[in-house]
Formats: sequence, C-alpha cells, structure tokens
Amino acid sequence: MDRQPLYHDSHDLTYRAPFGAVRVGCSVTLRMGILDGYYVSLPRVRIRWSDGESTLYMEAVGEVYNGYHLVEAKFTPHKTGQFWISFAAELRC
Repeated sequence: MDRQPLYHDSHDLTYRAPFGAVRVGCSVTLRMGILDGYYVSLPRVRIRWSDGESTLYMEAVGEVYNGYHLVEAKFTPHKTGQFWISFAAELRC
C-alpha cells in the first residue's frame, strides 16, 4: 500500500485534540504528518465556518508518528457551529 506524503486523521488524537465537539474558547490542536523523506514549505491549515475562514501556518512538533514528522497549529473557536479544515503545503522529495 502506498503511503501519502501528507496525512491527517481527525479520529486520531495525535492529529486532532480534543476529539469531538468543543466549547467556544477551548483550544484545538490540529496536526498534519509529513512522510519521512519528504520536505515541505509553508505547511498550513485552512479553517472554514459558516461566515468566514482563517489560515494558520503550522510549526514542527519534533515528533515522528508512524513514519510521519508532525507539524501543528492551534486555534480557538470563536463561536458555536461546525467548522471544516483543509491542509496544504508545498511538497518536495
């Protein structure tokens, strides 16, 4: 099975904590894994909600999990409701 160069699993606490719904004002940590042997620049996560969006740049965590080097960003929801996330980075091997 081929492994993807960038990885995220929202059901794994390594990649999203806390899991599930959070209260307004509670910090959420989002992580993305970068497969060993790949290098990225400008890793980022875009967070969208019903009336806006924000882009956060991610920083290296200094951990490797299942062969992926982790980067993370933290954000705090400012209102109730759902939000959607998408990850991006310039990738080279």
